[in-house]
Amino acid sequence: MEFSSVVECGRTYLKTEYPGEDDYRLKMLAINNPLNIVPIQLRMEEGKTHIYFNITDVQGMMITDAVYRYKRSDYEEIFDSIEKVCTSLEEYLLPFEDLILRPENVFKKKGSRHDLVFLYMPGSGENGVREFVEYLLDLADYKEESAVKCVYALYQKVREKGFDLNGLRQSIREYTEGDDYFAPEVESKGRPAARTEIKESKEGTWQAGVNTSNRQEHKDVIKNVGKLIKEKFAFLQGKHEDKNQALEESMYEPSREEEYKTELLSATTIRGGVYALRSKSSANEDILLLNYPYFIGKDKSRIDHSIEDASVSRYHARIDRNGETFYITDLNSTNGSFLNRIRLKPFEKTEIKEGDSIIFSHHEYEFCFLY
Repeated sequence: MEFSSVVECGRTYLKTEYPGEDDYRLKMLAINNPLNIVPIQLRMEEGKTHIYFNITDVQGMMITDAVYRYKRSDYEEIFDSIEKVCTSLEEYLLPFEDLILRPENVFKKKGSRHDLVFLYMPGSGENGVREFVEYLLDLADYKEESAVKCVYALYQKVREKGFDLNGLRQSIREYTEGDDYFAPEVESKGRPAARTEIKESKEGTWQAGVNTSNRQEHKDVIKNVGKLIKEKFAFLQGKHEDKNQALEESMYEPSREEEYKTELLSATTIRGGVYALRSKSSANEDILLLNYPYFIGKDKSRIDHSIEDASVSRYHARIDRNGETFYITDLNSTNGSFLNRIRLKPFEKTEIKEGDSIIFSHHEYEFCFLY
């Protein structure tokens, strides 16, 4: 979907061609003014319907958030805006699946902090739910643990297959109606406990299953997925001792986890290969980058790889991947992250390349392609 900017009589519009036929949704939007929806005009130009979104009194979310870090209260205000707009659309019998959540197309009312205003485009297709949540994750204030727990748990949900705007709304409702809904359940030792579900198998017997949206279990699954890859990594480094035995052990997994592993491998290992951070010290493990964003720090229950050192921050840095391009972001760590011996600015995404030196506090690694 492409938009062009139009200025007429002191008003600013985003203009786009409507690919479908006129229907009640467009007429309903043009006649009424649902809360938190950008007002529209319908115009016929060269025999085609065009939608003019009036953005005169709003400002782009990405512009206002450029130097801002979100706390938990900020996320709660955003969740409130999403619930408010969905409720408003229901009043006009408008399905909220046509709401556009791509960050570049989300706005805020001028003078407000998080009173969001959205574009509504019937039949727009992909509405950008995952991109929206990833954007919120990027803006988290990693010094506030409750903010990180809140948005990262939501991010884990949005990564589930088939998660859409309905799922996002339901998750937000459960969060606002419950007590700390997004926070992982905690065992006596302070680590997250897997949420257990009971479901019926194909044979009609009851069995216990574990919800893979839980952060700790997700880490365990990734660890199991990486066994075979890590064996090859060790072999390439000359650390291999008994290849046949390691292969035999790494290939044995329960059927439920095997199904999840297949999906994960197809999304990371098979597509584009496996990358790693190779430790320069024998005291530290090599880091296999099996999912993105990949978080590094010392909070074992919340991140992907833990470096057990007091000088490393709980949420120290993250690695991102966009196609064949990789980035590192320092999460405002106390003792810094360094790329080729140059300290990174906090929250500034910086491209990394194969062979680069990366240091977390004083722990040095080399970014490398495994296979």
